[in-house]
Amino acid sequence: MSATAATAEGGFSASKQDSLFSPRYLAITLGLASSVLLTAFEGLAVFTALPVAVAAVHGTAYLSLCFTAFTTASLVGMVVSGVRADRAGPALPFLGGTAVFGIGLLVAGTADAMAQLVAGRALQGFGAGLVMVSLYVIIGRGYPERLRASALAMMAALWVMPSVIGPLVAGILTEDVSWRWVFLGVALLVPLPVALTAGPLRGMRAGPAASGPDSRAAAGSGPWRRVQLAVIAAVGAGALQYAGQDFTVVGIVLALGGIALLVPSVPKLLPRGTLRVGRGLPAVIVMHGVIGAAFFGSENYITTMLETDRGLSPTIAGLTLVGETVSWAAAAQLASRGRLPFSRETMVRIGPLVTIASIVVTGSAVVLPAPAVIVAVGMVIGGLGMSLVFQTLNLLLLRYSPKESQGTNSSAMQICDSLAAVALTGGTGAVFHALHHAGPTNHGMYILIFAILAAAAGATALIAPRVGAHGLATA
Repeated sequence: MSATAATAEGGFSASKQDSLFSPRYLAITLGLASSVLLTAFEGLAVFTALPVAVAAVHGTAYLSLCFTAFTTASLVGMVVSGVRADRAGPALPFLGGTAVFGIGLLVAGTADAMAQLVAGRALQGFGAGLVMVSLYVIIGRGYPERLRASALAMMAALWVMPSVIGPLVAGILTEDVSWRWVFLGVALLVPLPVALTAGPLRGMRAGPAASGPDSRAAAGSGPWRRVQLAVIAAVGAGALQYAGQDFTVVGIVLALGGIALLVPSVPKLLPRGTLRVGRGLPAVIVMHGVIGAAFFGSENYITTMLETDRGLSPTIAGLTLVGETVSWAAAAQLASRGRLPFSRETMVRIGPLVTIASIVVTGSAVVLPAPAVIVAVGMVIGGLGMSLVFQTLNLLLLRYSPKESQGTNSSAMQICDSLAAVALTGGTGAVFHALHHAGPTNHGMYILIFAILAAAAGATALIAPRVGAHGLATA
């Protein structure tokens, strides 16, 4: 690859000897790494701190609003980030999103009322949405294609340490210092990724104006019309998510209202052919969203199951998830270096089967008199399967996206991820609230929930042949 070609593709010239930590990429790599570490730590730690935080501000009954506010605001942030990145480059979405995320941490960490805590979570969600999309654009424009797999693998590996120490540190801060420092401590570190990336990101400008029938992510939607549609979809998603935790007439009304808002808005935010799972990019986006929602949805019930049905402590229950992150990162590293004994096409085909096996093994801990360690084994298997799928799908997203559409297509994938998660979480949440009761006799409920999630993962095995992974090299 010539220097000119590399510059056109990735934003910098490159040679075959370059790595993520070569001088020309070092600032970007460290900036992305610090951003992912902060986001990962906060995302994992907040589950420990939020119950205590809402109790301190007398809002326990409204705990779910903290999660709903984050989800709805992040959807809007994703679309704004995609629009801005395609029009003027990823600098403002990344830097601005990091700043907004930091402000949200400060607002939440100083909250003395539930309204302020929810507002802080909304700001965090909006900032996270901006950053999540811009990360893909930065990888697509900041690195040549042969380094993108390594960049994505690095992002996966960076979740290992936060998954191990995040809940522990958050627990210590919450119990021995104050829940506020779970938010404020991370806020103090927010300037680091901004300082590292501000200079290099200035060189990543927008691509040429999009043209042609396949250059837009959605038919008939201009850039700012997409933002309006995102707001409508976010409100619908928020209503649906909240309804899944409110199994009453009000919850049913909210669910119907949410669906009424999502049906006309979501198709215009996704690439043509997404709803019919067209070959190529549409299949990539659908598969990424559905399999992610199925696997991460199983996580939502694992700790609850272990604590209520098996009587384990929250700390021990949480540790069962650590192996998943380690196996995910290890598989991503091996795949990025071409050290797995099969192609990427095979990865994306066997990944759903491995994920189904994970959900089945994990669910078996409910119905069999087996040790709870089986759950940890199941999550290790799941981390392996999900890594094989996500690594390939993320690379395909960038491969199928022209420079001028990287932001829009990345936001479409993140939107599909969020909406698929809301839909599956809402459905399984309704089952949980309808069938759950006090005492260790909820086996039938958990079996039904895991069966729903396994079926969703199984559906992605039918999608896998449509993503076209044979176009990617093994390395």
